[in-house]
Amino acid sequence: MEEQELYPLINTLEAARKRKRRLVVPIVPPVRNRVKELEEEHTLLGKELRNFRSITQEYALQAGSCAQCKALYDLLVEFGNELVLHIHLENNVLFPKVVAVEKELENRSLFGR
Repeated sequence: MEEQELYPLINTLEAARKRKRRLVVPIVPPVRNRVKELEEEHTLLGKELRNFRSITQEYALQAGSCAQCKALYDLLVEFGNELVLHIHLENNVLFPKVVAVEKELENRSLFGR
């Protein structure tokens, strides 16, 4: 949903804001609704990541584990760290900015009605 729907809408909102042009129709449902859905998805992903870390005992290998198991756990740690960063950047940087742009356009009556 992010790449196919949300990011193109962000580009549309930002272009309208920069040009101070009206959008022909308001975006329905509003971007803030899509953002809320993604934040809820991020919450679930965080829970799943914590559960996976618990199941693997924080990626602790058993004595005598093979090199492939170590490589897998290393990749899982890297994936988990990148996922946490991705969620942080979207929830705390990108999403608040795009919701603010949408509100700005609504307040300036730059949405076509």
